[in-house]
Parts: sequence; C-alpha cells; structure tokens
Amino acid sequence: MIEKANDIQNRIQTFNPEVIFLYSCICRRFLLQSEVDLETSPFESIAPTSGFYTYGEIYSQGKYVMLLNATMVAVSMKEWDGKKLAEGVDNQIEKPKSLDPFTSQHTRIISRLVNFIGVVTDELEEANTEARRLAERDYLTQAYNRMKAHEFMKDEIKRSERYGLQFSIIMLDMDYFKKVNDTYGHNLGDEILVQLVRLISLEIRTIDMLSRWGGEEFLIIMPMTDRDGAKITAERIRTIVEQTQFTKGLSQTCSFGVAAYKKGRNHGGINRSG
Repeated sequence: MIEKANDIQNRIQTFNPEVIFLYSCICRRFLLQSEVDLETSPFESIAPTSGFYTYGEIYSQGKYVMLLNATMVAVSMKEWDGKKLAEGVDNQIEKPKSLDPFTSQHTRIISRLVNFIGVVTDELEEANTEARRLAERDYLTQAYNRMKAHEFMKDEIKRSERYGLQFSIIMLDMDYFKKVNDTYGHNLGDEILVQLVRLISLEIRTIDMLSRWGGEEFLIIMPMTDRDGAKITAERIRTIVEQTQFTKGLSQTCSFGVAAYKKGRNHGGINRSG
C-alpha cells in the first residue's frame, strides 16, 4: 500500500502541480494506524495538499460490517503549464488571451447565469402579456372590454385631429336577448354571446376593435373608415347574424347604429345614422 502511494507521488512530482487534493478511504487509516502519515505527508512536500477520508463500499453480513476497497485518489492541479506531463506527452496548453476571470474560469458560471436570466425574463414577459390580456379583455367573450375601447377611441380621436383621418363606430345590440336568458338560462345565453363575437370577428379587419360595451351590447371601432364604409360592414354583419343558427338552433337578430368622427368635431358632434 505504501509502495503504491510512493509510485503515485513520483508521478505527481514529475507533473509539478501547484496544489494536490487527496480522497482516501477510511480503511486505509484503520490499516496504517500511526503510519498513515507515511503515505500522505510526502504529497505535502510536493505542493500544498488537502483532502478528506470517506467510507467506500461497505459489505454487511449479519453483525459483521466490512469495507470492500481501500482506494486513494490523488488529484494534482496546475494552471497554464507547458511542461511535459507525467505520461511523457508534450501537451502544450495554450494560455488564455486574457486573465480576466469573466473570460476564463468563470465563463461557464456566467453562461449559466445569462441563460437563467434569459429564461426568467421570457417567463416574466409571458406573465406580463397574459396579465395585460386579462386586463383588456372581457372574460366571457374575449372581446376587448369597455375600458380598453375608451382608450382605443381616445387614440383614434388624437390621430384624427392630428392627421385628419376619419374613423367610424358601429354599435350593435342583440334583440330581445333578455327573453333568451329567461327562457333557456344564462349559460345558453353566454354561449350565444361567445358565438356572436366569433361571427363578428370574422367580418372585421385586424385593425378594427371589437369590444363588449355591456351585457348584450357590442362596439366596433373602425379606423380610417367613413360612415358609408361602416354602414356596409354593419349590414353585412346584420345579415350573417340573421342567417345563423345559434345554440339549440335558435335564431337571433341585432339592431345597429353607425357613427363617424371627423377632425374638429367633439364627442357630441359625431355623425350618426341608424
């Protein structure tokens, strides 16, 4: 055992390390007793040495407990040395271009940290996006809510005043919808509202905004659209709704109102048509 340790020491001394780490099974200490320093102290004469003893494989049979190995691992380390290694192979280690720790020994840690920050940032952005969606949308129909419609309309008014662009509004109300809720229940009424929003969404442009104004009332804001263009869209939606069979084969109609905003007019001066 001592002879084998001496062989390891000779090989490590040839390597000329800057530090040595020893990992040894506790049974070696039990076997060598007071002579344990004979296999460890020579390492200290080569380079600063540290390490610990640990239990290796343990075999138990009845009341007898035995250790199955007596391993000692010696790890010798040095940085950026071009000398020949113990095996006699001339491994010239290229020195880093910079001794900056952020470009050498900590690169892996920094890479993991950057990746972690990236993942957390993405998750936070997704959470913020979902929070904004919930704040802007009607929970049932997923149309925009009334507050978001107010913001959108204010922006369109500012755009109209600045650039002279016209925009129009379509207001629609489902006819006799209270009777549907009273007769078939609010759950079925909710299904019809969701179906209506899907129908309307297919008939308007991506730049248009559909919002649930309240109850069974909906508002469509159409940028860069005059009153005649809005009336055409309203009539198309009215016809499609009238021809659609909703849940349980129910038919439904809607009443429409159209208004247009022109530069220089206030909210009370919007041109309206039924």
